[in-house]
Amino acid sequence: MSKFEDINQNSLLHDPTENVDVGQCGSCPNVIKCISAIKMEHRVSYETLNNSVDPRIEQSVDDIFESAKASGFLSILEHVSELEIVDGDSMLSAMRSVAVNQADDSDEMIKEALLDLEVMTMDCDGPIRMRAKKSGRVVTATICNSPQAYDGLSSEEVYVRRDYDR
Repeated sequence: MSKFEDINQNSLLHDPTENVDVGQCGSCPNVIKCISAIKMEHRVSYETLNNSVDPRIEQSVDDIFESAKASGFLSILEHVSELEIVDGDSMLSAMRSVAVNQADDSDEMIKEALLDLEVMTMDCDGPIRMRAKKSGRVVTATICNSPQAYDGLSSEEVYVRRDYDR
């Protein structure tokens, strides 16, 4: 089944993270960031594919071709798609080819990120929450405590909540 048939049958509309079990890591900043990135990658891929089969493009493909030719976009599209573009139909074919390649790349990235997420949450007891109070202000930090987290100094997602003690 082609990517375009997938769009027409709405099989690309599912959330790739809907069946992910993160255990006790649901509030972990690293897990939340990873899930957000997966969802964003999937949405951009879907929208790119969906836009490439929009019937309005086919209706005005010759106008789009002339505009792309005048702006220099055609040479970029030819370079990226490795296809010769001589008219509106070949431009449309190149655009769809690029969209499918981008979707394939996104699928690979999503699979790798889901695997990373599984490894990150495996055998994890959940994030650490630390609270301190100073000068009437309560600060709570939520930090990933995955066994897979790097030892030593790191730069990673940490959630900080600051509230005045009342």
